[in-house]
Amino acid sequence: MKNIFFKKVIAIVMTTACCVTSNTAFVSESEFDGYSKIFNMSEEELQKISDIYGEEILEDAYQEYLLKDEPKIESYSLEDPNLPVEQISWEQYWEAISHGVKGQIWITKDGGVLPGDRLNHGHAGILYCYSNYYIAFVEHGGYSYKGNAGGETQPVGLSGISEWDNFEGNNEVQPPWKKVHTLRTYNVSTPTSRNEGLLYDPLTMASAADYAATKLIGYEYAPLSLKVSISTVNCATLVYKAYLRCNIYGGTSIELGNDNSPTVILMDLVEDNDLVLAYSAGWSGNAHEWNPK
Repeated sequence: MKNIFFKKVIAIVMTTACCVTSNTAFVSESEFDGYSKIFNMSEEELQKISDIYGEEILEDAYQEYLLKDEPKIESYSLEDPNLPVEQISWEQYWEAISHGVKGQIWITKDGGVLPGDRLNHGHAGILYCYSNYYIAFVEHGGYSYKGNAGGETQPVGLSGISEWDNFEGNNEVQPPWKKVHTLRTYNVSTPTSRNEGLLYDPLTMASAADYAATKLIGYEYAPLSLKVSISTVNCATLVYKAYLRCNIYGGTSIELGNDNSPTVILMDLVEDNDLVLAYSAGWSGNAHEWNPK
């Protein structure tokens, strides 16, 4: 699922930064071959993903692929009847920012073009910097995403730094993360921070943000982007890569998500016990449950 913004700019284009979904699941050998060509993945990789998440995930990704050239919605959609009707309030938004830490992972469940089940419409981004009325994330919002990195706008469909500035006192101009109906923000703990008795690892988090902002800009989007891909990310694999490689900037390398999966989806991040809930709005249940019953 997806979504984003950039400096002084407009709307978010939400496309499923982690995907989209159909209610039927069917995967034959010929379809595996077709998916393999579309997603540039081996049939073995696709089979492993299907085994872990259910075969519906492949159809979900394909449905999003079919929508990649369609006009994109400019707000978060509410296909899921279980999501809150109201967007989070300004008070909740500022409360989330008040709990902000560089490198923090922000996740929402809204944002799908179709109702999600496996790929779970939604979006994730890494908090890069914030102060007063300026906030920036490193993220990828899907096929339609257009970010702003280092003052130069990224071409549509590439990862980038999304910035929002100068909206003080203007409650009609809302940054995209204010428009969500569900929000969780997570800090990240490591063996290093736990050994020191800390709830999270600020050095690792800052290092992950710096890695993302310098090394993960300009990546193309793929709904089922592989962890090992050197050219594509989705919103969740961007987070994964940032924390895996953060040791380059002095942090502790940590592998988030499902260790057995070739890709990462939002559910993997939420269920990872290395994530420590910092703030939640409109999202009930245990900190590590995606869809509490």
